Amino acid sequence: MNFIEGTLRRLDGALELARMTDHARGLLVRLDPRAKLAGFAVLIFAVASVHRAEAALAVFLLAAVLSAASGRVVFHAAWRLWLGVLLFSAAMTIPAIWLAPGANWRGVATLIARAEATASLAALLALTTPWPHLLKALRSFRAPELAVVLLNMTYRFVFTLIRLSIHLFESRRVRRVGRLSGVQQRKMAVSGAAALFSRSIRLSGETYDAMRARGFQGVTRVLVDFQMRRTDWLALVLFWTLAAAVFILGRHA
Repeated sequence: MNFIEGTLRRLDGALELARMTDHARGLLVRLDPRAKLAGFAVLIFAVASVHRAEAALAVFLLAAVLSAASGRVVFHAAWRLWLGVLLFSAAMTIPAIWLAPGANWRGVATLIARAEATASLAALLALTTPWPHLLKALRSFRAPELAVVLLNMTYRFVFTLIRLSIHLFESRRVRRVGRLSGVQQRKMAVSGAAALFSRSIRLSGETYDAMRARGFQGVTRVLVDFQMRRTDWLALVLFWTLAAAVFILGRHA
């Protein structure tokens, strides 16, 4: 598989996975976005503060169970994330055993477990909550409106760029005759990146003009009313109780 075909496959896979997670069904999906945001935020802070790998590992195992309970699509996306975080964190921390004075395997294991646990919790929150609902939950906690608008536009623009990239590489592939050398593939990749950058700049200007023409004044609206039910309050209490236990036990030497 050459560079162009590999890039097409990865971009298309990322787009399809994101599209599938928007329609995920499962345990966490049914919870109120505000309860999930408040619960996961406190739990992530607690895990990031622990000094023991066992506490972070326990939270990671809980996140794995919740991923499985939230549906096959969420678990598949989380599994890919776990592998990537494991490889990256291991590559960044294991060399410190020989390069940094005082570093040991226990400290490396703690860092890797914390990275896996926090990344899993953040991914669970994003994969089980529709993006507009998550942004509205942020506004419920008085997040700056400008930051919410930027997050919303960035999220949508990423998908637009992925589609543009797929169309660009696909059009070049169908016009290609014969095999390309490594140098030719690199030149094509660079020229494609430049064309994509130019189109993204033009598209951002067109998007801004279209939003202004439709009366956009910097405030996003979501036509969904949140309502905290008994199960949402119970889940929030459980999240906070778990966070307190992880914070206390994980920092105990």
